[in-house]
Amino acid sequence: MRRTKEIASVLGSLGFLLFFSTILFAGDGQLLPRLEKEIISLVNKAQKVSVTIIAQTEVVSGSENIPSSPETKNSPRKIINKTIGSGFIFSKDGYIITKKSVIDGAERIDVLLYNGKFLKADLVAEDPRIDLAILRVNKTGLPAPEFAPPEDLHVGSWVIVMGRSIGFATAISFGMVQGVSSDGFLKVGIQVSPGIIGAPIFNFKGQVVGILFAKLMIDEGDAENAFWGNHFQEGLALPISQVKSRIERLIADSKKRRGWLGITVSHKNGKVESDTLLVTHVFPNSPAAAAGLKAGDYILKCNGIRVRNLTELLDEINPQKPQSRVSFKLLRHGTVMQRTVSLGERPSLMSIRNAFKHNKMVSPQTIHNTRFGLTPSGQNKEMLMRIRRLEKEVRLLRKQIKKR
Repeated sequence: MRRTKEIASVLGSLGFLLFFSTILFAGDGQLLPRLEKEIISLVNKAQKVSVTIIAQTEVVSGSENIPSSPETKNSPRKIINKTIGSGFIFSKDGYIITKKSVIDGAERIDVLLYNGKFLKADLVAEDPRIDLAILRVNKTGLPAPEFAPPEDLHVGSWVIVMGRSIGFATAISFGMVQGVSSDGFLKVGIQVSPGIIGAPIFNFKGQVVGILFAKLMIDEGDAENAFWGNHFQEGLALPISQVKSRIERLIADSKKRRGWLGITVSHKNGKVESDTLLVTHVFPNSPAAAAGLKAGDYILKCNGIRVRNLTELLDEINPQKPQSRVSFKLLRHGTVMQRTVSLGERPSLMSIRNAFKHNKMVSPQTIHNTRFGLTPSGQNKEMLMRIRRLEKEVRLLRKQIKKR
């Protein structure tokens, strides 16, 4: 089966060349310049909406995030980790689409446009189910793409993938849609260059038809397949027709002004009954902090209503607008008390995560240990984050390989 697909990939590429060669030699000698102009026009149109994503995370040598060396043991230094990926402009008002795994854990995100200009981006929404992230740059009037209708995409359709990555010229790959998997992913025969994951896939009209999610290639250790090398790869792409409306809803939702409390909660609350929420973290300078809520408080009621889980708490908070006043009945060290919070405006996802990362969360186990004079051991959060991200990628690739 694999050999058949590899041969089909090779024949598909040869067919592409033979098709155009036949046209060129059968014409009047002017077809080559005309074809060249058409390809250049297509590339120019596509590259204007293709962007490079640079996600940065700061770690400190000698901390729990990165091991120290003899040179840095006594003088820890900051190290910037960068993840490079691709994405594309979704709308003229500054919304950018990329793969969620490209920006996971990022403290700063920059977008590099086709004209060489860097813009700072903010994470405004994400969908873990389809591994998409929506960014926003503070610039309007951006070139927006056209989106192909679903009926225009078929097995055998020719496509172009346009990605960009720092240190490389614009990465352009031509290929063919080879099939559709049972979960809706497109299998596209293309060369996948470094940094191109998250890139848009265009048809020959310059319309976006999909988003490149991953690559599958021939096992280089397979002697039987060594002849084919790694030049004929399969890219996994998500059709834009499956996610466009979802992206539009997420963008619309991100524009709504909602009230923000500024806490995290857990059900793992020790001695108190299991259907009572425990405040595990209060963000500094948040409305909850201003009202006097503290990590370790148990939430008994919100606006006079018993809240037994996060869903019930969100049902009370989410409909509220900024400046709305919300009352809480709390239990702190055996004492019942009342607190009233004036909600703030919900900040961006990245702002919340950055604040959370730089201010340690108090977990139920931490509270338990503190009461008994114990100090919880440190965890390598950065390493765990990377391992989970890699495990997710491996699971996806294995799933797709089994279907081949």
